Amino acid sequence: MKNTSNKILYLSYDGMTDALGQSQVLSYLVGLSKAGNQITLISFEKKESFKKRGHTISNICSSSTIKWVPLKYTSRPPVFSTLYDIIKMRKTVGKFVETNIVHCRGYITALVGLKMRQNLDIKLIFDMRGFWADEKLESGHWKGKIFKTVYNYFKKKESQFFKFSDVIISLTENGKEYIASKYSIDRNKIKTIPTCVNLDVFESFNSDTRDRVRKELGISLEEKVMIYSGSVGGSYNPQVISEVYISFKRKYKQTKLIILTKTIESSVDLDEFKGELIMLSVNYNEVSNYLIASDLGLIFYTPGFSNIGRYPTKLAEYWACGLPVVVFNKVGDTQELLNKFPQYGFYYFNKIELNNKLESFNLNVNKLALRETATLEFSLKRGVLFYDNIYTELLRKS
Repeated sequence: MKNTSNKILYLSYDGMTDALGQSQVLSYLVGLSKAGNQITLISFEKKESFKKRGHTISNICSSSTIKWVPLKYTSRPPVFSTLYDIIKMRKTVGKFVETNIVHCRGYITALVGLKMRQNLDIKLIFDMRGFWADEKLESGHWKGKIFKTVYNYFKKKESQFFKFSDVIISLTENGKEYIASKYSIDRNKIKTIPTCVNLDVFESFNSDTRDRVRKELGISLEEKVMIYSGSVGGSYNPQVISEVYISFKRKYKQTKLIILTKTIESSVDLDEFKGELIMLSVNYNEVSNYLIASDLGLIFYTPGFSNIGRYPTKLAEYWACGLPVVVFNKVGDTQELLNKFPQYGFYYFNKIELNNKLESFNLNVNKLALRETATLEFSLKRGVLFYDNIYTELLRKS
């Protein structure tokens, strides 16, 4: 372990007791703590999730010498609940002024980090995770006059985040180029890394696991299985699932559709696949079993500007388990990635292209080779080294 004075205050509006927080925050921080960084983590936890998993997360943090400060997430009323959470966060960070770096995951926490950057001798990392305000608008979650005001406010703050941050982290090269040109930001200030995957959780393909899970679900070994893991509704139009699965059925005849989700809007209707559809809500550490049991993974978002900054976590998870992918429309840098590795998936823009590409695509990929590719492109170790180098570089400039 290096001898370091790195004192990192990490702010996350996502909870560590949720799957996203475990995979895309805590996994990194455990590695960064082992690398010698002194980390204080402030996160917002949903009541039920905290009740179920709070003790487990607390033990993980304690064993990794991470000081975890969980705050209660407020969900209602819209807008005002978020303002209340921001006030709580500002009061809490006042206890940690002896910090070298404030690392802000997303826009909400950046509001607090920006104030710290302006008032204290501290470095600010804006880990933007995509163009959040545009994602909210384009998904339909921000509707009405009040949200138009909220959107305009965050777009104004966004430019300040870009200007005053010491480092901006973009998930995509396409997003980086947009920020640099649109806001006249020095490209050297913008670092890029896709979402990474914990290869200890998302295990390599195993035929025994595949056979066992298929047996449990009543899926024969001859059937071809398409899987989608993630939310349904909002930015995730269920019509895309229908469109791809219909083409999938047309080619393979004997098929099943698995949807792994904890979030599905009440208006979503997938009854047309009754008898073939298996919808499950599973724990984060169980997801890989169902990916291993499948033959093709689906990735999609509703088309819009915000997709330029997205890098789907599920792509890394699918590939880690040896699962090839189909991606609807242009999402972040996925088009460039699939042009580089066409044997592991394809993208499409319309039904004709979908049918043509699916018809010629071979599902029987070399799953172990795909795992190796995922390790090179998306390994958690790579992510930990990436952030550790940024911390070290920022402190060297202090």
